[in-house]
Amino acid sequence: MKKIVLFWCALLFSAAMFAQSNVTWLDVFGQVVFKGGYNLLEKQPVAAADIRADIGFIRAQVEIGYAPFDNVQAPPIPFSPSIGLTCGDMHIFYLLVGGQPWGALFTQDDKSKFDFETWHVRFEGGVDFRLSDLLFINVSAVYLLPHKDTETLHHYQNLSVLAGLGFNF
Repeated sequence: MKKIVLFWCALLFSAAMFAQSNVTWLDVFGQVVFKGGYNLLEKQPVAAADIRADIGFIRAQVEIGYAPFDNVQAPPIPFSPSIGLTCGDMHIFYLLVGGQPWGALFTQDDKSKFDFETWHVRFEGGVDFRLSDLLFINVSAVYLLPHKDTETLHHYQNLSVLAGLGFNF
C-alpha cells in the first residue's frame, strides 16, 4: 500500500511541475550518462551507465550498473529497465519503476524464475546541468524499496548518490 501511495504522490508532484514547463511531445532527446557514486546504506562504491530516450516529458531508460555486493547469490551487475517522467532541460524530478538485479535470474536454486514479483520499485531524482548542446553533468539520488524475497535477491534496496557526465544525441 505504501508503494502505491508513494507512486501517486510522486506522479501528482511531477504533473504539477509539467504544468509549469514548456515541454511538448515534439521534443525528443536521446542521452547516455556515465556516473559513479556511493551507496549510503551498503557503504560501497557504485557505478552505472544510463541510456535514456525522452519523448516530451516521458522518459524510458535502461541502466546497467556495478555495485560490489557481498552476497554471492546476486551478481554485482544490476540491469534496470525503467519508465518515468522528466521536466524539460533540467530533470529536477523523475520516477522510475522497475529494476531487477540479474541475481534474480541466475541464482543457485532451481526455483528462481523470472516473474514480476521479483521487481523492485525504484525512485530517482536528479538534475542535469547543461554544459553545451552535447554535454551535461548529472547529479542524482536513487532509492529502491525493500523486497520481501531476501534469499534470492540481495537486499538491493539502497540509497545511492551519483554524479557523472552525460551526452545528448
